[in-house]
Formats: sequence, structure tokens, C-alpha cells
Amino acid sequence: MPRLFAYADCLRSAPNHHLLDGARLLGHHRTRPRFRLFETPQETALFEPGNIAIDGEVYTLSDAHLAWLDQHLAHGAMTRATTLSTPYGKAWYYRFDALPDTARPLPHGDWLAYRTERV
Repeated sequence: MPRLFAYADCLRSAPNHHLLDGARLLGHHRTRPRFRLFETPQETALFEPGNIAIDGEVYTLSDAHLAWLDQHLAHGAMTRATTLSTPYGKAWYYRFDALPDTARPLPHGDWLAYRTERV
């Protein structure tokens, strides 16, 4: 079964967690410091290269679920990337292939903490 690394608005306490209905949470993961996290008015996504470790959660989901997520998340500048290594095995993740003009960098790789800081 495929795994997904979720790091922004699909996290457990985030507004789009419903997109992962039916997926099984395996646990927390922090990536190696190889990314940057950017936000646009529509979405938040990883970008490579970078030097920031990203906090997130790893989920197991079905092939059909992953295809459905591709339809809803992989659009415009955001696509499903190759996998990254986690303690739970390889996991897919979504990223910006090119930074949109509206993208602005987040100060660190913990999206939930960033959202809390902004309130």
C-alpha cells in the first residue's frame, strides 16, 4: 500500500484533513533538511532544494485514494513528487515543481506551528 507524507493543511488538526478519510496514520516524521516550505493564497507546498527539515505525518492509503488525491492536489504548479524515506517506509509527497509568483517562504518547516504563530 502506498504511503503519503502530509505536512500542511491535510494534517490531523488541519482544515483539509478530510481529504485523508480512510487513510491510516502511521506516525510523525521530520524530513532531512533538504526542503523549503512555501505558501500561496491557494496552497502550501514543499520546494527543493532547500535547507529546512519539514514536520509532518505519514499515512498508509490505497492506490485509489492516492489517485483521488492526485486529482485534487496535483494541479497548477503542485505535483506528486518522488518518494522520501521515513521510519515507516518510502512515502509520496506533493511539491511545487516551480515556485508560483505568489509563493512566499515560511520561516520554518512546521506548518501547524506557523499557523498558530500567525493567529
